[in-house]
Amino acid sequence: MLGSGQTLEWGGPNGEQLSYICNQYGNNPATLNPGNAILHMAARGKVFSKVDDPAIMRVHMMSDDDGNLMSVAGSERGAFIVTDHNTDGFDVPHSLSRGNAYQPQPQNLAEGETAWGGRAAALTGRSDGKTYNTLNARRAAAANEAAFEADGAQVCTIDPGDLADRVADVRRFYEDKCGMSRREAENTGVYVYINGNGEMCVRPSMVPDEKNPGQMRLIKTPNTKSGTKAGGHAVKIPAKDITRMARAMQAEPGMDNVEFTVSHGTQTSDNGKPIGNALHFRSNYVSPTNHHEITMRGTIENSSHGVDEVQARSKVANPDGTMNFEKRRELDSKRAARRRRDAEPYRHPTTTTDAERFWRKLHGSTRNTPGRAELLEGDRFTFRTGSGYDTVFSGDTGRAVGVSISSKQGAAFHAMTIRHGGIMPTEDQISVRKGKARKTKRDIPDVYTVHWADGKVDRFTADGEPYTDDRQFD
Repeated sequence: MLGSGQTLEWGGPNGEQLSYICNQYGNNPATLNPGNAILHMAARGKVFSKVDDPAIMRVHMMSDDDGNLMSVAGSERGAFIVTDHNTDGFDVPHSLSRGNAYQPQPQNLAEGETAWGGRAAALTGRSDGKTYNTLNARRAAAANEAAFEADGAQVCTIDPGDLADRVADVRRFYEDKCGMSRREAENTGVYVYINGNGEMCVRPSMVPDEKNPGQMRLIKTPNTKSGTKAGGHAVKIPAKDITRMARAMQAEPGMDNVEFTVSHGTQTSDNGKPIGNALHFRSNYVSPTNHHEITMRGTIENSSHGVDEVQARSKVANPDGTMNFEKRRELDSKRAARRRRDAEPYRHPTTTTDAERFWRKLHGSTRNTPGRAELLEGDRFTFRTGSGYDTVFSGDTGRAVGVSISSKQGAAFHAMTIRHGGIMPTEDQISVRKGKARKTKRDIPDVYTVHWADGKVDRFTADGEPYTDDRQFD
């Protein structure tokens, strides 16, 4: 894994240059983004996957319909989707390879071209492997949502570790009582269901055949209709698939409780009807790593048809690769509304911490602040960058409402912006006057005076406003 602060750069499908700042891993999964362990387990990729490997072997990051960061991974056994409601998604899907090396960004390519393709590649439809594919998990998401929202759906809350331990007990039963090897036991189906009392149950699907010693027999699907409530049907999934995903959810910080139900999945029978053999998971939690609101949805089934491999393309692009400005405005509007909602608790900040949170929520929660926050009078705040010339933000709207000048260097920057021609004055051309006026003895603000080479003089306050009371400088 790359170290903290290192940047990966690669080309997008429309020729743009993309970059991603990596977090430090250091064998500590808690430092990774929420859902990382779940997604990499769900992808079932190789230990090292290359760009031209099937898209189903990789994790894909993109934007959902509301502009949130949505990460998708899938395999022949199911699909998992992790949505970070406090992080902006990517307009162009990012397809992440596994391993410790990434395809470098070549140099000296034709304009608009990258190693991954580019706009020209999209238009010509060339098939030389220069473009990359991503996943469309719309069917998997729809099946998962329908399972939880269906009338009469039985939903129970489980500890993922408890589910994994129960499956492990069944696996050991297969090994001890049925004489299976570890590998055979892991590939044998396990019944999982919710009984009539709304409790999760895990049972073996194979038992020793008493009439034929040394043989095994398949037991009937457990009766789930008994009890005080109407139970749901049981599913039979290989033990290793349940264990792998349950352990991944258990490893996710903050995911102590997960909603679980049994229903139809994305697999269909010969007559086109969906097969009711899918485990569905759902969890809404706050990550203790970065305090973001996370939604996880996942489905495990014997044969998944919930994800499609599609060519990566911009979410706001037309078929010919040009930008669709209407989609761009719609996506920007949704993102702005979400940011305002997230920032609302920190409006009118009274502490520097609240000021930083307010700014981050409005400008993208993963962005670093420009500098050290400082509260100003009049429900305003700024970030001291060390340049002496800092933007002032409103504590009500978070928008820039002025500047704050705190040094001769900052005054030089401001003087350059208000002087026609944009000439930067030197610090020896600038004097600072503060304290009390000579004649009236009244307090005057910090006033920066710039003596230009042509004899002109500009004076302004620390807020950048013109200062015209020349009598104080007689």
